[in-house]
Amino acid sequence: MRKTTQWSLTLLFVIAFSWQGLTQIYENFDSYNSGDDPTGWTKYQTEADDPGFIVTSDDANSTPNSLYHNDDNIANVSTSWIVAPVYVSTGNDMLSFYLTQAYPSYYDYSGVWYSTTGSDPIANPGDWTEIAEFDNTHPSFNGWVQFSHVFNEPAGTTIYVAFKYTGDWAHEFYIDDFSLDVAPSCASPATPTASPISLTEAILDWNEVGTATAWEIEWGPTGFSPGSGTVVQVTNKPYTLSGLSGGASYDYYVRSDCGGTYSNWVGPTTWSQPIFPNDICTGAMSLTVYPQGGGSGNETPATTNGATDSGQQPSCDTWGTNLDLWYSFTAPSSGRVKVITGGAQGDEIEAAIYDSCGGSELDCQNNSTEKIFTGLTAGNTYILQVWHDDFNAGDFTIVLEELNYTNPTFTLTAVPDCNNNQYSVDVEVTDLGGSSSVTVSDDQGSASQQLTAPGSVTFGPYASGTNVTFTVTSDD
Repeated sequence: MRKTTQWSLTLLFVIAFSWQGLTQIYENFDSYNSGDDPTGWTKYQTEADDPGFIVTSDDANSTPNSLYHNDDNIANVSTSWIVAPVYVSTGNDMLSFYLTQAYPSYYDYSGVWYSTTGSDPIANPGDWTEIAEFDNTHPSFNGWVQFSHVFNEPAGTTIYVAFKYTGDWAHEFYIDDFSLDVAPSCASPATPTASPISLTEAILDWNEVGTATAWEIEWGPTGFSPGSGTVVQVTNKPYTLSGLSGGASYDYYVRSDCGGTYSNWVGPTTWSQPIFPNDICTGAMSLTVYPQGGGSGNETPATTNGATDSGQQPSCDTWGTNLDLWYSFTAPSSGRVKVITGGAQGDEIEAAIYDSCGGSELDCQNNSTEKIFTGLTAGNTYILQVWHDDFNAGDFTIVLEELNYTNPTFTLTAVPDCNNNQYSVDVEVTDLGGSSSVTVSDDQGSASQQLTAPGSVTFGPYASGTNVTFTVTSDD
């Protein structure tokens, strides 16, 4: 009889312990070795050579490990999922984790999803709902950030959380300090950001996870001890923080005010104020567009030493850190502008043009001393972003000139080959007419040839007596 009673109590304890395990999940991946699959997590991949999400010690929010996906050795684009252990809803639950990513230029997809069935997400995608995508503009590409989401599923509902990744080269997606538990009475805000808008101002913003409509901010110099900074009560977000110093670095913390009770502080979020006004787009320096050939002697000196990365990645250079400066100009009547950069690092300058700050990119050109932008509307103001990669920082000069094209000029010289009753023609282009290149062609079906500087190209041979017409076309 005693044995039966003891066995029954033990069984009840196991059942209670198991139920508790379903209503709280926390994983920091620190109990594994690099390359391990975390226990209780289920992986799905579309490609056999895809290792899927695995534990790594390459990077972590809380050392030594995190969970990540890297697709360096995948032959074809693979879709990869990893599903966390099942969680039983209490009716008010919060998902929280930290994430960071690398190589935005290779981004295809990364995001977090959930399901109440836990079915295979590749075979049954309709059973899964996206919570959020972390695209290549997400703050996680600049370091570890926290993400939170509150579930309001009925108590007793099974919740499965999954991470989805798609890619075939280089993009890396890291997850750490995963938590799924009862939501706190006052949830902490998530993903705080800071964006300078002038030498002395920055916009602070964050995601409100709960229902708070008021927050507290504490800010100060980078590295300050919480409690020693300046506290600000905030009832609207984003919040514009003023009274800053150009070139200085700052931290801030934020917490939600839930009507007398407060969430935990989130932070620090670190940022640096620009040194130069035109280190940010809203401080763009106005440049004159000089007549063609009139830029000499009117160059504006500049430097990217001390400049920062605005985070606005142009289409022709999404790799690495771009130390960018911003300029504005009014398009001339021709709608064509040449950007000329000189000085010590002028040949390393890259440039992109936009219709406004934060607007649409119209063109992007890699490093050279002359970059030509065409098709502009006369009288419109445009924004010019110029930059060095961080390892090419240095001094340069910049000047803008209008391009007024003329017809290219050329001469023809026949070169006879009497022994074979044929001849060829040397086409010498003496002036490109202001264009960056010209294309030479004939009316006999010969392959066209291009010149990027004055010079000669040869066509033929043609049968003696053949009449040939040559055309030289400006490529711009």
